[in-house]
Amino acid sequence: MTLEEKIRGCIERHPDWDTKRISNATGGMKAEVEAVRRGEGLPPRHESPFAPLPPAAALSVHPPKVKAIPLAGVHLLSKKPVDLMKGRLYGLERGMGYPVPDLARAWGVSEETLKTHAKNHKALAYVEATPGEYVPIVVHPETPKGDLL
Repeated sequence: MTLEEKIRGCIERHPDWDTKRISNATGGMKAEVEAVRRGEGLPPRHESPFAPLPPAAALSVHPPKVKAIPLAGVHLLSKKPVDLMKGRLYGLERGMGYPVPDLARAWGVSEETLKTHAKNHKALAYVEATPGEYVPIVVHPETPKGDLL
Protein backbone atom coordinates (compact mmCIF):
# COMPACT_ATOMS: atom_id res chain seq x y z
CA MET A 1 0.00 0.00 0.00
CA THR A 2 1.44 3.36 -0.99
CA LEU A 3 1.42 6.45 1.17
CA GLU A 4 -1.17 8.07 -1.07
CA GLU A 5 -3.49 5.07 -0.64
CA LYS A 6 -3.02 5.21 3.14
CA ILE A 7 -3.88 8.91 3.22
CA ARG A 8 -6.94 8.45 0.96
CA GLY A 9 -8.19 5.52 3.09
CA CYS A 10 -7.72 7.47 6.30
CA ILE A 11 -9.57 10.49 4.89
CA GLU A 12 -12.45 8.23 3.76
CA ARG A 13 -12.71 6.50 7.13
CA HIS A 14 -12.30 9.69 9.18
CA PRO A 15 -13.54 12.71 7.20
CA ASP A 16 -13.76 14.79 10.38
CA TRP A 17 -10.05 14.43 11.24
CA ASP A 18 -7.78 17.42 10.72
CA THR A 19 -4.65 17.36 8.58
CA LYS A 20 -2.27 16.91 11.50
CA ARG A 21 -4.11 13.89 12.85
CA ILE A 22 -4.18 12.19 9.44
CA SER A 23 -0.51 13.01 8.97
CA ASN A 24 0.32 11.36 12.30
CA ALA A 25 -1.83 8.33 11.56
CA THR A 26 -0.41 7.66 8.11
CA GLY A 27 3.20 8.77 8.51
CA GLY A 28 2.88 11.37 5.77
CA MET A 29 3.70 15.04 5.92
CA LYS A 30 0.99 17.69 6.29
CA ALA A 31 1.67 19.03 2.81
CA GLU A 32 1.12 15.54 1.38
CA VAL A 33 -2.20 15.14 3.22
CA GLU A 34 -3.39 18.54 2.00
CA ALA A 35 -2.36 17.73 -1.58
CA VAL A 36 -4.31 14.45 -1.50
CA ARG A 37 -7.36 16.28 -0.08
CA ARG A 38 -7.21 18.79 -2.96
CA GLY A 39 -7.04 15.87 -5.41
CA GLU A 40 -3.57 16.71 -6.68
CA GLY A 41 -1.97 13.50 -5.52
CA LEU A 42 1.30 13.32 -3.67
CA PRO A 43 3.87 15.99 -4.45
CA PRO A 44 7.33 14.67 -5.25
CA ARG A 45 9.47 14.21 -2.18
CA HIS A 46 12.72 16.10 -2.05
CA GLU A 47 15.75 13.91 -1.94
CA SER A 48 18.12 14.33 0.97
CA PRO A 49 21.35 16.15 0.14
CA PHE A 50 23.19 13.56 2.18
CA ALA A 51 24.31 10.30 0.69
CA PRO A 52 22.44 7.26 2.00
CA LEU A 53 24.26 5.17 4.55
CA PRO A 54 25.78 1.94 3.30
CA PRO A 55 24.23 -1.29 4.53
CA ALA A 56 25.32 -2.54 7.92
CA ALA A 57 27.35 -5.37 6.36
CA ALA A 58 29.61 -2.83 4.65
CA LEU A 59 30.20 -1.07 7.98
CA SER A 60 31.21 -4.19 9.86
CA VAL A 61 34.85 -3.38 10.38
CA HIS A 62 36.36 -5.41 13.17
CA PRO A 63 37.51 -3.22 16.06
CA PRO A 64 41.19 -3.33 16.91
CA LYS A 65 42.22 -5.73 19.64
CA VAL A 66 41.77 -4.05 22.99
CA LYS A 67 42.79 -5.48 26.34
CA ALA A 68 39.64 -6.11 28.34
CA ILE A 69 39.29 -5.65 32.09
CA PRO A 70 37.47 -8.41 33.97
CA LEU A 71 34.65 -6.91 36.01
CA ALA A 72 34.09 -9.79 38.43
CA GLY A 73 34.30 -8.43 41.96
CA VAL A 74 34.97 -4.85 40.84
CA HIS A 75 32.96 -1.89 42.13
CA LEU A 76 31.80 0.17 39.12
CA LEU A 77 31.29 3.93 39.43
CA SER A 78 29.23 6.05 37.08
CA LYS A 79 31.85 8.80 37.13
CA LYS A 80 35.37 9.40 38.35
CA PRO A 81 35.54 10.16 42.08
CA VAL A 82 36.38 13.74 42.88
CA ASP A 83 37.95 13.03 46.27
CA LEU A 84 41.58 13.45 45.24
CA MET A 85 42.26 15.45 48.39
CA LYS A 86 42.24 12.31 50.55
CA GLY A 87 45.59 11.16 49.19
CA ARG A 88 47.11 14.57 49.80
CA LEU A 89 45.80 14.71 53.36
CA TYR A 90 47.16 11.26 54.17
CA GLY A 91 50.48 12.33 52.63
CA LEU A 92 50.98 15.02 55.28
CA GLU A 93 53.53 14.45 58.00
CA ARG A 94 52.02 13.20 61.26
CA GLY A 95 52.33 15.43 64.29
CA MET A 96 52.58 18.58 62.17
CA GLY A 97 49.96 21.28 61.53
CA TYR A 98 49.78 23.25 58.31
CA PRO A 99 48.06 26.66 58.11
CA VAL A 100 45.05 26.50 55.80
CA PRO A 101 45.95 29.56 53.63
CA ASP A 102 49.51 28.35 53.01
CA LEU A 103 48.51 24.76 52.24
CA ALA A 104 45.64 25.88 49.97
CA ARG A 105 48.01 28.09 48.00
CA ALA A 106 50.59 25.28 47.72
CA TRP A 107 47.98 22.77 46.51
CA GLY A 108 46.20 25.22 44.20
CA VAL A 109 42.77 25.00 45.81
CA SER A 110 40.60 27.51 47.64
CA GLU A 111 40.72 27.73 51.41
CA GLU A 112 37.04 26.76 51.65
CA THR A 113 37.59 23.66 49.52
CA LEU A 114 40.56 22.61 51.62
CA LYS A 115 38.64 23.19 54.86
CA THR A 116 35.65 21.20 53.57
CA HIS A 117 37.77 18.20 52.56
CA ALA A 118 39.85 18.37 55.72
CA LYS A 119 36.68 18.45 57.83
CA ASN A 120 35.24 15.45 55.94
CA HIS A 121 38.40 13.44 56.68
CA LYS A 122 38.69 14.70 60.27
CA ALA A 123 41.91 16.51 59.44
CA LEU A 124 40.82 20.05 60.37
CA ALA A 125 41.96 21.34 63.73
CA TYR A 126 42.33 24.72 65.42
CA VAL A 127 45.32 26.05 67.35
CA GLU A 128 45.49 29.07 69.57
CA ALA A 129 48.03 31.30 67.78
CA THR A 130 47.68 34.14 70.27
CA PRO A 131 45.53 34.25 73.40
CA GLY A 132 41.93 34.19 72.23
CA GLU A 133 42.74 33.86 68.50
CA TYR A 134 42.25 30.42 66.96
CA VAL A 135 43.69 29.56 63.56
CA PRO A 136 42.53 26.63 61.42
CA ILE A 137 45.22 24.13 60.50
CA VAL A 138 45.26 20.92 58.52
CA VAL A 139 46.79 17.82 60.07
CA HIS A 140 47.27 14.20 59.00
CA PRO A 141 43.87 12.49 59.44
CA GLU A 142 45.35 9.97 61.90
CA THR A 143 46.94 12.63 64.13
CA PRO A 144 45.55 12.20 67.65
CA LYS A 145 43.17 14.96 68.68
CA GLY A 146 43.68 17.01 71.81
CA ASP A 147 46.90 18.54 73.07
CA LEU A 148 49.75 17.84 70.69
CA LEU A 149 53.08 18.09 72.43
